[in-house]
Amino acid sequence: MKTLILLFPFLCIATLSFAQTDTEKVYTYADKMPEFKGNLVEYFENTLVYPEDAKTKHIDGKVVVRFVVNENGKVSNATIARSVYPSLDSEALRTISQMPFWKPGANGSNKVRVSQTLPITFKLFETNDSNYALSDSNSKEWLLVDKLPQFKGTFKRYFDDMLFYPSDAKNAGIEGTVKVKFTISDSGQVSNIQILQTLYPSLDSEAIRLMSMMPKWRPALSKGKQIQLTQILPITFKLSDTAIAYDTNRIYFYVEKYPVFEGSYMEFLKQNLRYPVDARDNDKQGKVLLQFVINKQGKVEDVTVAESAYLSLDAEALRCIRKMPDWKPGMQKEKPVKVRQTIPIFFKLQ
Repeated sequence: MKTLILLFPFLCIATLSFAQTDTEKVYTYADKMPEFKGNLVEYFENTLVYPEDAKTKHIDGKVVVRFVVNENGKVSNATIARSVYPSLDSEALRTISQMPFWKPGANGSNKVRVSQTLPITFKLFETNDSNYALSDSNSKEWLLVDKLPQFKGTFKRYFDDMLFYPSDAKNAGIEGTVKVKFTISDSGQVSNIQILQTLYPSLDSEAIRLMSMMPKWRPALSKGKQIQLTQILPITFKLSDTAIAYDTNRIYFYVEKYPVFEGSYMEFLKQNLRYPVDARDNDKQGKVLLQFVINKQGKVEDVTVAESAYLSLDAEALRCIRKMPDWKPGMQKEKPVKVRQTIPIFFKLQ
């Protein structure tokens, strides 16, 4: 179901203004800045309405409104500092202009007029999580999101490693963008993948495969709680990018099947990791983050310290990982490939 997501990345920020007479002077900063009486987020939840024309045309973005809080706390002089779309601009102005009185700003004991700026972000998503939906008088579903889902890593690296250009589309010279809609669950899992904008059957299928293979995301947050949220992602296929296609000699970060340590990783560390004497004597502890490559034969190579804790702790972590037995190698297109791994090793004094 359609959901309106209202995002307020910043609240009130002092902005530039211009002095006139002493009694009309507008300050950009005062000893005591104006304060909204009540909960600003709740005010927007109850007041802001997403314009139908903008919703129909899938228009969203951030409108920045500048206004003055007068000596009596009344809001005046609301203007658009940054425009997005006429109806979104108008709705932002309407919502700001009808605000209840603020607690005015003051210099010493004198109440003064203070300029304020408020960015209001309009964004359309979809969600099936009715626990976090709010309804206005027209029964539209609203959802307030503190933080949108985040992909763990970089999209470019993921698509570089995982995208395979279908041969029929390549031979036909077809390229373009497939738009995909999908759900990020409250645990970060990708599901409910659908094609919103089709391009070509095999490219559509490849886009769905790419999304279904994605690792977990960091889920969206609403009121400090992880929630389910639907996202839309354009996936662009360009024939000029086919040079980065499947190569057994490159080092991958993302693969269809990741390397597997055969046995108990924790048991291996328990049997082989030793706490350095000098680190123990000097009360040194912490996390050593290691990166290494599992080659096509499953052997560990190219072990480096990505995040250091202490010299002897780093050295012991390196020694331990380098003596690991062979892994089951990672696979791409049913062929073994080199895969970069990252492992944290924790040293803690009891």
